[in-house]
Amino acid sequence: MILRLVFADYDEERAELELHIRLHIIWTDSFLTWKPSDFDGIESMRVKTSEIWKPEIYSLNPKDAEMSAIPDSFCALNNDGKVSCRPARVFVAPCESNYTHWPYDTHRCTIKIGAPTYTSNEVSAGKGKSGIFVRHYNSHPQWRISIGDVRHSTTRSKISKGNTFENIGVSFLLNRPYTSLKGVMISPAIILTVVTLTALWLRPGSTERLVLSCLNLLGHLFTLRNVHFSMPDTGTTVPNILIFYTNSLVLSTIALVLTCWLQRLLEAEREVPAWVARPVSAILSSTPGQFFSMGLMEPRAAALLTDDDDTSSLVDCESKKTNWESVVTVIGWISFASFIFVYVVMAAVLLR
Repeated sequence: MILRLVFADYDEERAELELHIRLHIIWTDSFLTWKPSDFDGIESMRVKTSEIWKPEIYSLNPKDAEMSAIPDSFCALNNDGKVSCRPARVFVAPCESNYTHWPYDTHRCTIKIGAPTYTSNEVSAGKGKSGIFVRHYNSHPQWRISIGDVRHSTTRSKISKGNTFENIGVSFLLNRPYTSLKGVMISPAIILTVVTLTALWLRPGSTERLVLSCLNLLGHLFTLRNVHFSMPDTGTTVPNILIFYTNSLVLSTIALVLTCWLQRLLEAEREVPAWVARPVSAILSSTPGQFFSMGLMEPRAAALLTDDDDTSSLVDCESKKTNWESVVTVIGWISFASFIFVYVVMAAVLLR
């Protein structure tokens, strides 16, 4: 039995591969032999499958509505009992979907064909002579379809106890080489990441940072909704892109809450606690701290956070109760660096 693939179409909602196949099936019937000399030298003739015995070969796929693998058609019958048929048939193969790298998802679809009403001694598949060819296959514009493997196996019969029947399993591998979903799903991930980091880079307490953080959260919600409706609900794996958007939504929420909290700190009138003032002052007084502060956190501002005697001359005319700007700036640095690290890890997981 040879299967020649003509056309294939994948149904994402049902996770099924529809295969339009031209069957070339050959068998030998010892009751259909004759001597050409007895019949005016006739060595072959055309017969219909409904007029002769044919092996009851079925698709062992439970999703396949049409059971008979050999529809009624004309066959070539030789005088040695060899019957050759070439009917057209549509098979429906169930698929195991892997959406880990969606929209570059992969699918393994398998069809099984056998004769469950006959034992292995009555109907046997010719190993090495059966298979599938894709020479005349019309390629699909969205999917790259390749042949996995062809396996001959025996299955215990449910009709005749103690006996087995032979079946042939053919697997197909599907992968999506290019899709417009790349621009729809991947590009927003880059844009939202940049927007989140930009919101954290803006000066704490500014109106621009608060507005951008709110818009960033709304953008995550709309994008996640779009991904949910675009992604098929079949398969057992969670797409990395969905995990990325979910984690990024959490980070955008944290960024908004952090923005509101830092704004409240800037408006605080109570004195900066000593356990906060000393490490912040050390950071701002260091060379890297002065470099990143761009002149905002000069030693005079750092001195406002401490009670040391050597800095009393710098703070004699300044109030320590409202000097939370230094603390807020350091917290902003730490949060910005932490978000960059988290996004790098998320990108590595997405692209693995």
